[in-house]
Amino acid sequence: MTNGLDTPEERYTKLRKHSMNFLLLQFGLCTFRYDQNQSTYVTKAFNFYIFPKPFSRTSPDIKFICQSSSIDFLVSQGFDFNKVFRSGIPYLTQEEESQLREQYEERRSQINGVGPSLYTLTSGTSGCNVPEDQREFIRSVE
Repeated sequence: MTNGLDTPEERYTKLRKHSMNFLLLQFGLCTFRYDQNQSTYVTKAFNFYIFPKPFSRTSPDIKFICQSSSIDFLVSQGFDFNKVFRSGIPYLTQEEESQLREQYEERRSQINGVGPSLYTLTSGTSGCNVPEDQREFIRSVE
């Protein structure tokens, strides 16, 4: 996958490409503060368990794929699988969030009567074509 001759950018690109198939379960963040009195940096590490729980029926339902070697490593490091599944912070990717927002806005517009009609009265346009014998009824309720 990577080799010693890769530039940092090439290495990052390769690792990122192959890691996108895996589910993110923990997010780590480290803060740094310079202590002038001690002339040193003070660090504080934070780890957050995260899990993409679907919060509605229209939310993405992500498949959980894992490698046994990864599970073995996480167990050896004290990773708490119960905690990640029970109380992990829910998240969406940017793409999933955009799709969910579009679906929400489309539904909201239809409910408020501003969005595109579910039916069309003329043929050749997008949507469902209404049979001729039902067009008058649709016109009366629009």
